[in-house]
Amino acid sequence: MKNILILSYLQKTFLSLFEFSKKLNQSKDIEVFLYTSITIYKKYYLEITKSEIQIINKNDLEKQLKKRISTKINGSLLKNVNSILSRLPIVEEKKLFINSQKKISYIEELLLKNNIKKVLINGDRQLHKDLLFLKASKNLDIETVIPYLVYFAEEEGLLKTGKQVYNDSLYISLYNKKAQKKFKNHLRKNKFYYSHSTANVLDKLGILPTNPWFMGGGDSDILCLPNDNMKNHYISNGINEDKIKVVGDISYDLLYKSCNIKENIKNSILKKYDMDKSKNILMISLPQLAEHKILSWDEHWIEINFLMENLNKLNQNILISLHPKMNLDNYKFLEKKYNCRILEEKLINVLPISDIFIATYSSTVLWSVLCGIKTIVVDFYNFKYVMYDFLESIVKVEDKKKLFSILNKTLINEQNFDSDWKKLSRDEVFDGKTIERYIKLLKEDKV
Repeated sequence: MKNILILSYLQKTFLSLFEFSKKLNQSKDIEVFLYTSITIYKKYYLEITKSEIQIINKNDLEKQLKKRISTKINGSLLKNVNSILSRLPIVEEKKLFINSQKKISYIEELLLKNNIKKVLINGDRQLHKDLLFLKASKNLDIETVIPYLVYFAEEEGLLKTGKQVYNDSLYISLYNKKAQKKFKNHLRKNKFYYSHSTANVLDKLGILPTNPWFMGGGDSDILCLPNDNMKNHYISNGINEDKIKVVGDISYDLLYKSCNIKENIKNSILKKYDMDKSKNILMISLPQLAEHKILSWDEHWIEINFLMENLNKLNQNILISLHPKMNLDNYKFLEKKYNCRILEEKLINVLPISDIFIATYSSTVLWSVLCGIKTIVVDFYNFKYVMYDFLESIVKVEDKKKLFSILNKTLINEQNFDSDWKKLSRDEVFDGKTIERYIKLLKEDKV
């Protein structure tokens, strides 16, 4: 029996990791432990206590509950540094370093006490607990694994967010001047990945990634990826080939199951939503332009109505999938205004019945291609990502004027997916056995 620890303290990934943990725990060769936060523990207390998953920091969480402490244990290492210290990098750095060392010692005690043999972390570059667990694991010679749950942000997208900018001013402080020279290998398009104080702390701790712009560029031992195309992409960007394992995507198992019974699902959905059996099914994952503060709400509704008007002109069955962040009440009017229905079901459970799938940049695009569904990516919002340009079957629409003609053409034409399926390693990973591959990987001894 091998004791495995999974870090699951972030709201956005907890449920996925929790389900993943329960599936792994069904193996007679693995016992799964979770490390979580007080916020997650309080919110999902019943689900957690009813499961057989052990919480490695349960005693500390229970003490916090009794004391009614509601401090959120997440965010960056800089979270608790006050505004005054933030203007004094050298003081900030010292405080961060001391606090990090204390936390690492505490983590080492947890790992040793519970005889943990492998640790699954969210990444080897984020400024969360993961880097501290990575350091503690490294000290104890425990293998660290990064599972593949969602698409890892890469340099292209990360550069669009605010990072420490290179400063060539004559008035730059000596501290920043030294840091810029020291961490120049992290510089991309005049931006650093970390603030200088954080980079200095991680360097002192011995866990500063060589290339933080790509997941796996740090000191993790194993990086799990969904297909060979992504593996080759990561290798070409400096990630060590020896640490990469192609296992598929955890979500693929459920998607594969849906694909195998898609005719039953289709009949059920058509009946439930009173749709025409003789027409095609157009499924759209509406963009969260306002929810993600990409556009104002007024601009958002202009774009949503534009998409729906063009779909409506095709006179086919239209099913709308809403992201969990989207309030259903805000979108119910679409069913009255257009010939469409908003799905109650999760997209992964019904996607295979689509004839055409429309979305923006999302991992659901890969789901669609794997299922052999004609897929259109709309980008009238100047994202201009190239992450899916390697797929030949996907049609990317950047000119709004061409949307209807492309929709109509796609509806009529046949599509060959052979080339894309090869790139996505469909024969190797789209088989409902992703969990089995993870179990095999976790059972192996550290090389």
